[in-house]
Amino acid sequence: MKLEKKEKWLYSFRDSERAAQEEKSWLERNKTKDSYDSEEYKKKRQKFGTIVFDSDVDLAPLAAWKTYSYRWQIELVIRYYKDALCSDTTKVHSEYSVIGSEFINFISTVITFRLLNLFDRTDLLEKKSYKELMAILEKGKKVRIEKEWKLVKMNPSQIEILQMLELLPKPEPVQKRKRGRPRKKVSL
Repeated sequence: MKLEKKEKWLYSFRDSERAAQEEKSWLERNKTKDSYDSEEYKKKRQKFGTIVFDSDVDLAPLAAWKTYSYRWQIELVIRYYKDALCSDTTKVHSEYSVIGSEFINFISTVITFRLLNLFDRTDLLEKKSYKELMAILEKGKKVRIEKEWKLVKMNPSQIEILQMLELLPKPEPVQKRKRGRPRKKVSL
């Protein structure tokens, strides 16, 4: 819904899971009161789980909801890369510092979402967390031994994950030999 005389849009959604949590919390807070007010409960219950966004962009409601649902993932991604780069939260005053900081945040977000998409396509996020997969990628190191690059300190399950991500070539399938003696054809 567009607000009158403003370039602002409001989007309203009801999240049933959030509504259940809010209702439970409200009931727990009010169970100790001497007089339980059922009218107040009915008024509040209608608003439980309601999320309202305001935006300066006209979006489809589904796009607004998806953007909101990715917000926390983006925060976690930026925090992960800041930790990986050993970046402290600092008050920057220089314009170049602000631009550099935002550039790092942007690049880390792009890289992470490309990794998340790759992990999702290979169904790795069903088996392992993002943090566990990043730890495996961090361990994937090669050293040069006698003019040949060799992978070091990885177990077979980690190597299999790197192969699923196409970072290592998959081994050639081994043809199994048939057991027993070959049978002779008998012609009649």
